[in-house]
Amino acid sequence: MRVQLTHAGAHVDVSASELAAVKEEFNRRHCFLLRQLIEPGLLARLHEKLASASFFNKTNADVGDESRMTSDPVGAALEFLTNDPKLFAFVRAVTGIGEIGCFRGRVYRLLPNTGQMSDWHDDFMYGRMATISINLSAGIYEGGLLQFRKAAEPDTIISEIHNTGFGDASLFKIDQSIQHRVTPATGTVPRTAYAGWFVQRPQFADLLKERLNTSGVRA
Repeated sequence: MRVQLTHAGAHVDVSASELAAVKEEFNRRHCFLLRQLIEPGLLARLHEKLASASFFNKTNADVGDESRMTSDPVGAALEFLTNDPKLFAFVRAVTGIGEIGCFRGRVYRLLPNTGQMSDWHDDFMYGRMATISINLSAGIYEGGLLQFRKAAEPDTIISEIHNTGFGDASLFKIDQSIQHRVTPATGTVPRTAYAGWFVQRPQFADLLKERLNTSGVRA
């Protein structure tokens, strides 16, 4: 199986038996880890740009704190890479969600030993249907576990992912009955990720037109 974002766009090569296995694991664990979603050569280029990127502290109401990257070519490149119809089709096949309008994400960090984290929440708003979080960390971070629990059983963690593989991505469906969180990072390496949501609307083309109009450029 190969699901990978490359300079030339998304490459998806998944057999029927491989897809069945992915769906079985996804339904059992409520998430799936995609190995090397970002092609290694492309990831190296992104790391070069990330080294000089600036971040600002951001508080997400009722969720937690993070350091978010300012507008930067890294975020723009990742936005184009993730808004690929081939990736959309794979995500829909695995998760069972409906038509995807676009993917909206951001690059953020959890700085170690600062208490930055995402507390339990379900993201069920703004037409969000599923999430991908791509590991962009420059090294192997400690802590920063992505954990899941049933809303009706808050004392029991039903699944967790420690996504430290370079360019690996965790995929999970947004569901009011399932909550998730990211625990604080520890050690010395920041947990850096490009994460966001597959949403019903707008269409990606409409989103780009809106941005062009806002910037004064005629589409």
